[in-house]
This record gives sequence, structure tokens and C-alpha cells, in this order.
Amino acid sequence: MRWLCAFLFFGCSSASSPTFCTPGAQRACACLDGKLGVQVCRSDGAGLEACQCGTIPDFGSLSDLGKAIDSAAAPDSAVVADLAVPPDFAVPPDFAVCSNQCVNGTTMCQNSTTTQTCADYNNDGCVEWGGSIPCGKGNVCIAGQCKPAGPCNGGAVPQVSWSARKDLPPFNNEGNETRTVSAVLAGQIHVFGGQYYLKHRVFDPSQNSWTFKNDTPGGMSIHEGAAVVVDNSLYGFSDGSFNKNDTLLWNANQDSWSTLAPNPWARRLPAIGVIDGLVYLAGAFAGNGDKVNRYSPGSNGWGDLKSLNLESGGMAAVVYKSKFYVFGGQDKNGVLQDQALVYEPAKDTWKKLASMPGTRYAGKAILRGSVAWILGGSNGTPQAQSYLFDFESELWCSGPQLPEPLYLFVAEQVSDKIYLIGGISSNSTYVRHVWEGSIQ
Repeated sequence: MRWLCAFLFFGCSSASSPTFCTPGAQRACACLDGKLGVQVCRSDGAGLEACQCGTIPDFGSLSDLGKAIDSAAAPDSAVVADLAVPPDFAVPPDFAVCSNQCVNGTTMCQNSTTTQTCADYNNDGCVEWGGSIPCGKGNVCIAGQCKPAGPCNGGAVPQVSWSARKDLPPFNNEGNETRTVSAVLAGQIHVFGGQYYLKHRVFDPSQNSWTFKNDTPGGMSIHEGAAVVVDNSLYGFSDGSFNKNDTLLWNANQDSWSTLAPNPWARRLPAIGVIDGLVYLAGAFAGNGDKVNRYSPGSNGWGDLKSLNLESGGMAAVVYKSKFYVFGGQDKNGVLQDQALVYEPAKDTWKKLASMPGTRYAGKAILRGSVAWILGGSNGTPQAQSYLFDFESELWCSGPQLPEPLYLFVAEQVSDKIYLIGGISSNSTYVRHVWEGSIQ
């Protein structure tokens, strides 16, 4: 009975020192879950502390509490004395049990440029949403927080100035085939494939020069496979040509290749990304378009992961905050895709995101801050238009134009510049162009 009595007795101070309630006195209050909590009168008697939920026996609802009080024995006089209830005890007319409207201290977006914060603004012991708080110039509200406006939610869309660099060099009488894959190691762009599938060429942006390295070994083409750098080591993943699914490791000192554990699945044009030193591959052609697996350089082993819901090859990919994002692609029936998906390794799950503004196959993706740039690709014809995806707002918008329409090309970043190499342009023309993009 001591806690029941504590809820019932409030007092106002004497007329010479008016207060709202007796400091330290308590009363019942309603919680967001419909249960009861406790409010304590502040030390100055001018109002109540916020409702503290989960601190009293569970009577279910306020009506249940009333029934319990009606059937209870008389209050313990010692408890009443502890409350120091003044002789002129009176209950203010608005002194009724209130309800919390929100969770104390949380914020929400009132609109795209203002926030609201949950607190006890009227000193009744319950919390409610406050007034509008502007985010300020150049900021927007996202998930209850004011953040700098991105290119897709009111911020400036970046522009790129493109300049031509030295073309991709042919090998002997190599034709125009310039479909390649790439990876950046020590500031240099390693490019694999072309008409001679096994070729390994290296572009040095600082010198605007090309060099040839030794071919990939034994018919193990990564021409339409994948390449990636992990812990300053360059790995290549065969594209399934000539029934080869090998994993390759390049020795930079000797310009030689060693063969590692083969991928269980033939992977032509897979999406690739690195998270915490592990290599993730998703989608492909060659009948394995829904497969997703992971390679561990440390153990030289493979493991299967949650499959895609749709077979798809030629997807662009980036890693952001330890999650693997893939965009676009083409299914096994040749249908081009506008999908955007994210894989979360900790849960082994895929989640569908807002679709791209248009379909894209065999484009490339780069990460700039919290924005993915989807460059080029084909929607039936090669495209120069890029798309931007803002991870914070999960919004899409149009980005800068490429210097020419491209798909099945190489895109890398070195020293804050973007490089585009080779690929297929308008009228199915193979190009050897190398473009350097400076972001304005």
C-alpha cells in the first residue's frame, strides 16, 4: 500500500510560496504501452519529472489502478507524513493523469528542412513534440537529423570536366575488342582482357603511360570476370572461359601469377566488392546468375551466401558502410534491369531499394562520399548519362554526363580523379579511349 498512497497525495505549497506540487511527491502516469509509470514532483515544486515507465507493479490500465485504490485499506499515516503534504492541499484543476506522446529525447522530421524534439515542454510530467527547429541553410532533415543536403535532395549536383589521355594500347594485330575489367593497385590501373583475353596492361595516371605485364596463365581469362585488390594484393577471378573458374594472385615483384582455390560457380560479369578483407561476388551469366558467394584470401576458401531473387549479370557495385550494393544488370532472358539491392553480411540478407531512374546493363559504379555514381551502361544502347544514389536519403537523381556513351568499359578512381577506359560506344563501336575526369 505504500506505493499506492504515494501516487495519490500531492499538495500545493502555502499561499506565500505557491508551487505546482510538493517536492518529492509522486503520482501515477500513463506510458506509451498503456501501462502505468511514476512521476515525481521536482525539487522546486514547479512541475513534474518525466513519466518513468516500468517502475511500478503492473496494474494494466488506469481504470484497473482506480479499482485497486477503491478496494485498498486506509493509507499508512507514516507514508502520508513522509510526503509532507501541506494543510492547504489542493489539486489544480488541470492536474489530471497525462499521456506521453513520444519517447523523451527523440527527434523527427516535421518536413524536409525542420525537426521536432520530444520533451516535457509544459511541465506536466508528460512528453510531447515541440515546435519546429530549422535545419539551417544548406541542410535537410533525414531520419530526424539535420544533415548537409546531398545532390539528390537539394544540394548541388557535381560536374565533371573530362580530358583525353593516352589510349589503351593494342597488342600486336589486336582488333577493336576492348571489353575489360580492372583494379587499382598502388595508384596504377591494371586492365585485363581485350581481344586477347589473357592480356594484362597497366596505366599509370601520373605519367600518362601504359606498360604490358605477363599474361594470366593457362587460358585463365579474367576478360569478363573480375579483379580486386585486398590488403595491397591483386586478385583476379576467371570468367568461366575455357571451363576455367580459377582464382589468381599476382606477384608484383616477379610479374607472375599463382593459382588459388577455384570459384565453385562460373562467373561471367559478376558484381564484386570487398568488405573487411573478404571478397563478395554476386550474380553473373553462364547459368549462375542468382549465385552469391564470398572468397577469403586468408583461408583461400569459398562460401555460398544468400542468393539473389533474380538471375542477373553485368550489375554495377559499390561497398558503403560494410554493405554490398548492386545496381541494374540483365537477366538470363536478356531483360535489362533497373534494380537496386543491398546485401548485409551480418544478416546474410538482401534488401530491395528504390529502383534506378532507368535500366542499366554493364555500367560501372564508383563511391564519392555518401553517394554512388552509376556511370554509363546500356538501356538497349550505350548511355552517357550517369545516375546518383544518395545513401543517406535513399534518393536517386541524374548525375554528370560522360564524355561519350559507354558500356562494358573500365571506371576507376585515382587521386580524386575518375578514369574511363575502353568499352563499347555508340553504333556498337569499340573504343580505346582513356578519359580523365576532374570533379568541379
